[in-house]
Amino acid sequence: MKSIDGNVYFSRSIITDLGNLKTIKGNASFTPSIVKDLGNLEYIGGYANFYDSQLKDLGNLQSIGGNAIFHFSRVLDLANLETIKGDADINGSVLKLKDFANIKVSGIIKTD
Repeated sequence: MKSIDGNVYFSRSIITDLGNLKTIKGNASFTPSIVKDLGNLEYIGGYANFYDSQLKDLGNLQSIGGNAIFHFSRVLDLANLETIKGDADINGSVLKLKDFANIKVSGIIKTD
């Protein structure tokens, strides 16, 4: 599967790796989930919720079409992320403002 047209909630899923999935056209919630690898995922069309997820990095993810919620997430590396078309919530996260220096955020970055 290369694309999902709607929203995806991984909270009760047994999926640990998204493999060849490149696009989620709706929202994506990884809270709480056992997903540890976004595989080839490049685009999330809606919001992305990483609250308390198992993810350490965002892999090939380049764009989030809505808000990005990193509240209490374990994400350490934004890697290839280029745009967030909403707000970025890093309250309680290990991420800092400097981690967003090369990312175009359309909204605000919410910190502690």
